[in-house]
Amino acid sequence: MEKKGYWDAHCHLHLFDCTAGDLNELGAHDETGFFLGGYAPDDFLHQEELKKNWPSFTWLTSVGLHPWWLQDLWDQQGQVNFEANLQQAMILLETYLPQANALGECGVDRARQSGLPLDLQLDLLRRQIDLAAEMKKPLVLHVVRAHSQVLKCLSGQKLPDPRGLVHAFNGSYEIGKAYIDKGFFLSIGPSVLKPGYQKLKQALSRLPWDRLLLETDSQLKGDAVSQGWGNHRPKYDASTRVRLRAVADVVGQLCDVEPARLLASSQQHLQDLLQAQDCDA
Repeated sequence: MEKKGYWDAHCHLHLFDCTAGDLNELGAHDETGFFLGGYAPDDFLHQEELKKNWPSFTWLTSVGLHPWWLQDLWDQQGQVNFEANLQQAMILLETYLPQANALGECGVDRARQSGLPLDLQLDLLRRQIDLAAEMKKPLVLHVVRAHSQVLKCLSGQKLPDPRGLVHAFNGSYEIGKAYIDKGFFLSIGPSVLKPGYQKLKQALSRLPWDRLLLETDSQLKGDAVSQGWGNHRPKYDASTRVRLRAVADVVGQLCDVEPARLLASSQQHLQDLLQAQDCDA
């Protein structure tokens, strides 16, 4: 029996120390399903912990090598140690992926200052795409200031079916249509709540609304999410939370669609995309 409520297409609750009160508060706002975004291979264990401890919610999981994690690994370890650590990370990724609903986050980020070469970021993305296609897992793409490079990369790869989603999409109509034409969904998050972002907002007025998903991303505003990435999990602060309904209200206005209809469509697509995947127990 499906749990009633709305599903968040991307968040990082597993990177925070959530209490029963925190999760009950989410349920009180009709948020009962959460697609957890992977950051490093070993954080998949935290995702499984949430699933085990809180079965009254729907938990959808992913495991991947986030471009930020790869950049930090390169900058902190250097090239020689990077290769050794990467090999171990790929082993963990292959180990955990059969149990997950999707592979991700993976992608390319050119906004952060890092010594990790762009060509290597693209090569690591290709390796993860190959693994996703082999294991028939949809992708969760993280792409910042690199859409043309990633779209070209996708064109040259065998892709999983179903394809997956582009998380936190902030691009233009033309870029969004290119991803949709390749079979991907666009996941829209808190950027629509902020001043500016006119390119995104104009795109949403033209893109097909039934290819959109709705997400809160970190569940936190600003840069606070970065505190959650590491071995130490900080306390979850519900007071700074972005509401999924708030995202739906703005996207609904831009698309001229009722927010409730958007939320229901996003949930159905997530269910079809992710719960249809066979996950090993």
